[in-house]
Amino acid sequence: MNYAITLLSLVLMAAAGNVRAAVTELNSSGGTSATNGLHFYLEDTSKLQVRRLNNTGQVYLPTATPPSTSLDNGIFLRADGALYGPSHAVGGTFNPGAMYDTFSITAASPANPAIDGIPQAANQVLGVNAGPQINIQWRYTRPYDFITLNVTLTIPAGYAVSAANPVKYYHVVDTYLGGSDSGCGLTFVDSSGKRIVGTYPPPSGNNCPSSSSIPAGVSIVESFRERNGAFSHYCTDTWNTFYDNAAPWSACALKSNIALSDSVSATYRDTGVGIEYDFTAAGTYTFSYDFVIGSPTLPPYDHVEIRHDGSGSLCAENVTVLGCLSSIVPCPAGSEVTGALSGTFTPSGGTPSVTWTPASFNIAAGQLQTSASFLASAPGGTITLGAVGFSTNPLNGVKCWNTATSTASCTFVVANAPCVAGFECIESGVTYNNLVLTPTARNPLYTKPTATNFKFDVVALQSNGAIANAYTATQNVTVELFDDSAAPQPACSAYVNPVASQSITFAASDAGRKTLPNNFSLNKAYRKLRCRVTDSNTSPTVRGCSSDVFTVRPQAFTVTSSNANADNAGASATATPALKAGANFALIARTGVAGYDTTPKIDAARLEWLNVPEGGRASPGTGTVSGVFPIAVPSPSLPAVATDSVATGSAFTYDEVGYFRFQASGVYDDIFTVDSGDQANGDCTNDFSSSPVSGKYGCKFGNTIATNHFGRFIPDHFDTAVTQGCATGGFSYSGQPFRVTTTAMNLAGGITLNYDADAPGGINVYSKAATLSAWNAAGTTANPGPGTLTNNAIAALLFRSGVANTANPPTMASPLYTFTSLKTPPTIVKLRAIDAEGISSLRASPLPTIEGSTEIRSGRLRLQNAYGSELLDLPVPLEAQYWVGNYYASNTADNCTIIPASSIVMNNYVNNLSACETQLSPVGNLVFSGGKPISPGLKLTKPGSGNAGSVNLAVNISAAPTGKTCVGASESNATAANIPWFGANPASRATFGIYKTPIIYMRENY
Repeated sequence: MNYAITLLSLVLMAAAGNVRAAVTELNSSGGTSATNGLHFYLEDTSKLQVRRLNNTGQVYLPTATPPSTSLDNGIFLRADGALYGPSHAVGGTFNPGAMYDTFSITAASPANPAIDGIPQAANQVLGVNAGPQINIQWRYTRPYDFITLNVTLTIPAGYAVSAANPVKYYHVVDTYLGGSDSGCGLTFVDSSGKRIVGTYPPPSGNNCPSSSSIPAGVSIVESFRERNGAFSHYCTDTWNTFYDNAAPWSACALKSNIALSDSVSATYRDTGVGIEYDFTAAGTYTFSYDFVIGSPTLPPYDHVEIRHDGSGSLCAENVTVLGCLSSIVPCPAGSEVTGALSGTFTPSGGTPSVTWTPASFNIAAGQLQTSASFLASAPGGTITLGAVGFSTNPLNGVKCWNTATSTASCTFVVANAPCVAGFECIESGVTYNNLVLTPTARNPLYTKPTATNFKFDVVALQSNGAIANAYTATQNVTVELFDDSAAPQPACSAYVNPVASQSITFAASDAGRKTLPNNFSLNKAYRKLRCRVTDSNTSPTVRGCSSDVFTVRPQAFTVTSSNANADNAGASATATPALKAGANFALIARTGVAGYDTTPKIDAARLEWLNVPEGGRASPGTGTVSGVFPIAVPSPSLPAVATDSVATGSAFTYDEVGYFRFQASGVYDDIFTVDSGDQANGDCTNDFSSSPVSGKYGCKFGNTIATNHFGRFIPDHFDTAVTQGCATGGFSYSGQPFRVTTTAMNLAGGITLNYDADAPGGINVYSKAATLSAWNAAGTTANPGPGTLTNNAIAALLFRSGVANTANPPTMASPLYTFTSLKTPPTIVKLRAIDAEGISSLRASPLPTIEGSTEIRSGRLRLQNAYGSELLDLPVPLEAQYWVGNYYASNTADNCTIIPASSIVMNNYVNNLSACETQLSPVGNLVFSGGKPISPGLKLTKPGSGNAGSVNLAVNISAAPTGKTCVGASESNATAANIPWFGANPASRATFGIYKTPIIYMRENY
């Protein structure tokens, strides 16, 4: 800008009486050297002047300060067709629009003079009536060469704003580059992804080496730098083009209705710089940017952070100090400064005064933080924590974090309290951890069994978590244990009704930590106990509750039954009581102490089966106990003050026969120590240990010795199945043996494998002799029809793994049912098993009865006469039949009868037929299918001589063979077919040379 225009502007401004005095200064004593930063003048209408080094201005006019109208810079707002902003000397009026309707700025805070590393701020308001409102925090940290603007722009609901009619926020500066009014434009994106838009004086001459990077030798870049939120548009050009009052507009004109051109001047000129933010809808928007007079490189870190707990006593209070790259408080992990950093703590600035130890902090290279402590001179009052004199100045000075309230506050309250703020309880011999400094650490208390002596240590604490090693208490301090299982847990002072207590004193030699003088021993179980220590000798009373809770668990379970206790001394295959396998029985688990209120469990791997003495065999080795215990409750049989906890389950089942018992820990608990965290924290061992290992007992407990046996269990019922005498036909002939399988079952229908006989010694262990009986198809009438079941005994020794099979047919020792009268229609017979203890295959409704059955048929063999040519083999009709009610019918279901050809008797040869001149064919067995021998059936071979004649045939049905037969060329003794259920031997006559029909057999020649 030229000086003639400036002088005219000053004259006009004075004549109009338009001199304003609402100006705030930041760093009022700065700007005079390279070490004391910049000196800012901020006007309430947003104009500014910046001085540095030679104490002349860096924005035009360099000799002027606000409210001079010759300072052509400021924040402008285009809103609903109007342009608002501060007064200026170029470009005429802004109408419609003109000045902001409201504008103000606050004084600097903290007040001048500024201190290195401590940010100063001033808050500005710029507003348009019924329109947008701008709130700006100008923030400067000495000695840096930039100021930050944190902007909040509010566009009210209903205001005329859209994509076609945006609200535009501008900031424009007429630059003066360290004594030069001209420079080169540039823009680039830095390594942090932030855009820089500005101008610089060339290193020499009037040439502009680059518009996209800072040339070597350039130390001043007057620029805008993005911080939070990107520029919508930007421009660098000749200074007065931003204020063009009429078309044709320049690319940087604020009054045009187009955006700044996103261009920079690449040639040397009298420069100005502008940025633009666009908003297209009502709402509240926040963004921030820097105005830089110097290097656009950001400081190396954001702030120094002091962490504290906000309040304490007259004890020394610890703080943690670190440098942080992030602006977030508390500093995110990984954002700590790792280079060397030091500084000096500031005094509190009031009463009480504080003494720091050490007075300065020093974070060595590679370290993340350091610690220090301060001591207040007197109780009461609030002090402010701070630091100055940093080896490297932060961008945003000192920030603090109150770890107790999780707030960003640098104030600390000193309470009128003695040098003990609380107490901790911790296992003896365990290193104490300061949970204030390390909240994730632990001071454990371990699980304890009931009726077991135990002690722990009491630690006196300062408010910063350190041990109050100078604490003494010659009068009694009370140590109490409280049940902490209720939710939510009360405040430490609100616990009532301790379960145990004792007193302790502290001497100076204890150095703030002392082991209890007496043992605790509790005869009641507790899932969660908390320790509280109270010193009521102080004013006010000091209390401290343990950071950890612990479990007092029962020693063991005692397991009995109300209806299945076996007498071990007499336990045998016949002892009482006798319970059905799979039926419900009771198990009772007792702890012998009150307070246990969870659920015992059963470990199937710790089940043991009884080896009955008279058996002389190994334990059966199978069987499962099913069912669950309920939650234990105080014993109902005890007086009002319970001394036992009992879990009684009445729906347990055992799926086998015989006896079982639980080995040690077969009934156990593994969750009683969960609620206290003892299991998760390793404050008990993952076992059943009843003796301490490094002070720790087992997390679990159970029965400590093997229980008495439970039983005797017997089968619930038998199932029977029949393998038919004619298995492939689905029936049995009267008098024909069939096979019966009897299976000992539990209530659920599983086989009781322990219902077995001792094979090596032939001695019955659990199985019993049973008897089969015949019933009608409905199972309601015994021994149906005119018949008798024989061979119906099942010896106990037949049972193997719960299953007994009678002898396989055709062994006549197998069961068979025989009609009294041969001419009896088919009858279905059901087989029922029952043993001496009344175990039966018949079950009460609605339980299913599974009993095998067979259809008994009265059968016979019919061997018919045969006639045929002496020149051909002669078929002999043979058929199995059964009585259907009034006649014999072909038994087409007979697919099982086998008759040896050798059991067919041949005799009484007549005419010209001699013995074995004709022979039986086939020579092996006649196998029946559909009631008849399968093809080719029974035949006699044609006589060898061609002689006619006849022979008598009969089948030896019984087991007593008689007569001769021809199954070859010579006679042999006939055998027995051994199928007595067919009754009498059938007989017929076979004749060669006689024909049943008038057909003459002739040989024809062709």
